[in-house]
Amino acid sequence: MSMRAGDADQAVLHVTVTVATTEAPGGEPDSAWIADLAVPRDQREALTARVRGLLDGQGYRPHVLRHEGGQTSWGAAGEEFYNIFLFVSSHAMDAALGAAVGQLFAGLKQRWPNLHASDRPLEREEAVMRGRVALASSLKMSDRRGRPVGMDELKLFSEQLDLETGRWTLLFEDPYKARYEVELGMRENLPYTYRVRRDSSPRSDEPSSE
Repeated sequence: MSMRAGDADQAVLHVTVTVATTEAPGGEPDSAWIADLAVPRDQREALTARVRGLLDGQGYRPHVLRHEGGQTSWGAAGEEFYNIFLFVSSHAMDAALGAAVGQLFAGLKQRWPNLHASDRPLEREEAVMRGRVALASSLKMSDRRGRPVGMDELKLFSEQLDLETGRWTLLFEDPYKARYEVELGMRENLPYTYRVRRDSSPRSDEPSSE
């Protein structure tokens, strides 16, 4: 069956896949890897199964898989999205897990190539924006009293670009002096967050007066 360009656009989901480590499966993440891609709607379950199978063959590791779909409220007609979160216990946080996540994302790219993807390096503004979004979507940022911290409250503390790999390392600080590090760039022509982690816990209950 032939498909017109407009039909093809409507049939594609914007998908974000997040693999995060946490002390308690399903709890507050310590760190995460994130990738964005476009997947046909009718292949959503196949994509979920691929992510669910990440731990196969690596022995038992406590984990929780969550997924949710919806539609954004911006743009002319909004955009349909699908988010997958795989939470893995922190004791699995090792080089083997990181390599497995990289292989998973490479496999997703091969099976569901993003026609809108590009091999260009991330510009600074895009890297900073994606860094804020990655932190907000994968870590529960809050002060010691549990008050939420929004991504707009994050101040860019330092930045570094590896010219050889095109990888950005960004360090953000929130009003409570907690710091968060993000490593991101492009991998297999996909926006890819190599690592998100909480660099330090808040040192006070009140925001900085600076």
